[in-house]
Amino acid sequence: MAFYHNREQPIAYTIDKDNLINIPSITGDDKRIFSLAKDSSEFIPNQRMLEGSLQLFVEGMIHSAGFYHLKDNAGGSTPALKPFVFAYNYNRDESVMKFVQPSDIQDQTSSISGSILNPGKVSLKKQVKELEAGINIWKWFIWASLVFLLGETLITRFWK
Repeated sequence: MAFYHNREQPIAYTIDKDNLINIPSITGDDKRIFSLAKDSSEFIPNQRMLEGSLQLFVEGMIHSAGFYHLKDNAGGSTPALKPFVFAYNYNRDESVMKFVQPSDIQDQTSSISGSILNPGKVSLKKQVKELEAGINIWKWFIWASLVFLLGETLITRFWK
């Protein structure tokens, strides 16, 4: 019972997802009016007192992220309200991913001088290295020099 009674409030709410704020330990009658304020804007959400807690329904009322302070608009004999602050954040869900076909990319970039890499079976890393360093033909020159050296050795040995 002790753990159930002292439930923690969420750290932050999400705009258009969390539409109910449950505030335990606020007592009073149904005529007491509460409002939420952020900077210079203030609004009165739908509210209900239920079993010793206040429930605020903020569906469609919060449009910008930030900290919203709970204000008690009743004056006079009601006890002072403990400060409540609620953080609202934008929804962080991934958006729908749309993929572009390679032919569309080629059509859109045809006016730009450059090349589009299509690795296929060759790794993309290897293609980028070839573009940066050019085509490596030094291996061919080493083989050719060895063949010519062998040919020169054979000519000098057997030329008589």
